[in-house]
This record gives sequence, C-alpha cells and structure tokens, in this order.
Amino acid sequence: MNKPKEPLLLATINPFALAEVVARKRFRWDKMKNPREKLSEIFNVSQEKLFGHDSVIVNPTMTVKGGKVVHLKHGEARKRMRRFMEGETRERLPHHGRGRALRVKGLTLENTTDRVMDALALESDDETKRMTLQQVEVKTSQKEEFTPLTTACDEQEIWDPNGIVWADKGSFFQDHAEWSDPMQGALGDCYFICSLCSVAWSRPYVIVNATCPAEDGNEDNPYHMISFYNDKNKLESVEVSELLPVQAGSLDYKFARSSEEKEVWPAVMEKAYVKWRTGGASDRPFYELIEAGDPVEACRHLIGGKKTYRYTDGTGAQMLFKFVTDNSLFGRTVNPMVAWTRPSQPEGYNYADAHLVAGHAYSVLGYIITDDEERYIVLRNPWGTYGAVQGCLEGKFSSKTLKYMSSIKLGENGVFAMEVMTFKKLFAGMGVVK
Repeated sequence: MNKPKEPLLLATINPFALAEVVARKRFRWDKMKNPREKLSEIFNVSQEKLFGHDSVIVNPTMTVKGGKVVHLKHGEARKRMRRFMEGETRERLPHHGRGRALRVKGLTLENTTDRVMDALALESDDETKRMTLQQVEVKTSQKEEFTPLTTACDEQEIWDPNGIVWADKGSFFQDHAEWSDPMQGALGDCYFICSLCSVAWSRPYVIVNATCPAEDGNEDNPYHMISFYNDKNKLESVEVSELLPVQAGSLDYKFARSSEEKEVWPAVMEKAYVKWRTGGASDRPFYELIEAGDPVEACRHLIGGKKTYRYTDGTGAQMLFKFVTDNSLFGRTVNPMVAWTRPSQPEGYNYADAHLVAGHAYSVLGYIITDDEERYIVLRNPWGTYGAVQGCLEGKFSSKTLKYMSSIKLGENGVFAMEVMTFKKLFAGMGVVK
C-alpha cells in the first residue's frame, strides 16, 4: 500500500543523549558493560521503568490508552514527566537521604528532575503552533500525498529556549555521508534520523546532491541550500547556517549529531528539515514542532519517489523477507527502507528484555541468510547504540556494492540482525521509497 493504515507518528527520544544533557558529560555507551545501569543511575529510575513499553523518559509526548496511541500536548507531557520524576524521587529519598549526591557527579535526587525537565524540548506554553503542525500532518497523512507544513510559524519568530546557545561545531563533512553518522538526540524525531541513516546507506550521493553552498555564506560562516521533496515530488529549498543549538557552557549537542566528532551534516540536515517543515524564515527554527512523524514519508522528503508500506500483521514471514530482498542487491538495501515497532509490546514478549523500544523507528540495512538457511533482517537503531538482542545473530554483516565490500560488526552502533519470525512478532511494519 502507498499510505499507512492510520497516521504513523513516531516520537521516541534518545535517552542516552538525554542522559548526557542531564549529567553534563559525554559517555561511550557501546564501550560500557551495562549502559542501561548507567542510565538508571543518571535518571534515578529503574531499568524496567526506563525501557518499559510506556516509558515516560523515552516517549514523553506519547502514551497508550485502551490499546490506542495518544499524543500529548507539551503542557500535558510536562506535567506527566514531572509527576513521574517526582514520584521516583519520593520513593528513593528514604533510602538515599535528602540532598545526598548520587554516583553521577553533580546529581542529587532533587536536581535530577529539574535537569530532565530543562533538557526536554517541552518549553513552549503556547500549543497553537505545535498542534497546528501535528493536526495538519494527521489530516494529510490519510491522503495519498503529504503536504509540507509551511504555515505553522511566524516568519520573524526565533526559537531561543533557556540553556541553549547557537554554535558552529565543525565541518559539514569530514569525509562523506556515511550510514553510521546520524545519531538521534533528545528530540522526538526518531523517524527523521532513521531516514537519514537509510538514505546515507542506500543512496549516499543523495545527501551530497541535496546540499550546496548558499550565496549568503562564507568560509567563516557557511550557509547551505538544502532541498526536500514536497507532496508533488517537487524540490523545495531552504537556507541554513551551521550554527546549531547546543548546551550553554559545555557546547555539547542536545539534538542530532554525527558519530564523527567534528562533523555536522546530520545536525544541519535536521535543522534544515525543521525550517522546511515549519515554514519559518529564521535561522533558529522551532525544533520541538517536528516531534512525531512518519519515517517512510521522511525518506520520500529526502529522495522523492513513491512510498510502499508493508505491515507485519496479515503478512507472512516469507513475504516480509521478500519485501527486503526485492529492495536489496548483494544483501544490502538499495532503496531507503525503514521499520517501526508496535506502540505496545505484544502479549508474551517484553520489549525491555529484547532491547527494543515501543513506537520507535529503525533503519533497514539489508538481510542475511545463514548456512543453515536461517533468514535475518538487518536493522539499525538511530540512537547509534542499544541494538536488539532477542532472536538476533552474532558476528558480522557483510555486503557489497558495485565498488567495494563492507563488513559491520553486529551489536555495535545500534546495528542488529533479527530472525524474520521474531521480527514479524515484535515489529509493526516496514516501508520503502523508490
């Protein structure tokens, strides 16, 4: 099908990025023996509550009621988050003592709640712009084509929340656009960051061709003209600088970043997407307005073409696997593909144990057929860590293009290979653009 069964609005944030904002420190998560334990220490929340299917930390603006996904206004999300964090604090005070420092330097039970609230993009008390944008997306996503949201922001308004400064963090490319570069930050746009990975993996030249130097820029203050495809598959462009929203003081990233320290293309692409989607003229666009979206549609915004959705319910495992192989060559996808989990974990399964996240978007990188004819789908979490473990293969994912071979270690950078029957049970669907 060329449109989703119902509006597909995925809005998980990266708790590892949020933890770095709260702790005011960078961590090498993939090098830790138990990164989930470190997250639990930072947030003072149990691992079960951190990664449960209705996690307030991972999905602050969405919840599931009566089996249906409910999207919260920012004011409601703030109240829900504060109630949750303060409730966790009350539970721990008798054991830790008021004001006692925790194992993470600078954190106490009392100040952790404030830091979490400050770190989330839930600043605006005015819901008008955000709800205008979300309502337009819900309405238009039910049609065959999607209308970019170009009327939500006043042209003169800038986004300038507390604790944020704007800084140039490096060069647009260190080398070129690589699949492992995009990493999601503390913003609910998993759908867009996973689409960047999928496009950089299958068609890296698209990222290069979508950008060009803008006339207003210079060597000291570069500006980029970045293009996206509208609902008629026609290109529209916006101009953005390389000034990015970072934390005051440390200048660490808050939102999207590259896995390469001094490279900024994923963050600049995210900024350009925010500006294009919201329709403002300012170089400081309202990031919070793009939370919740459709990863298949985001892929189309990047490359144009037609969308195809395939749902796991009602589709056999063999056909799901064929859907991937039909869009692959030499084991790797050649058309941008994405997948997404169910809004709540299926009966008999535990997402936390599987290292999966409910209502979350993933890139599809290809497939593996073992010597025993077992079939696996290769995926990547846009967090750049926390790959799934249930029904997953160990070892490496080897694939080739017409020019070179590539070998990726499974279990690193958020990459994992999941057996197709397990995928069918734990994931809700897949999509491709070509």
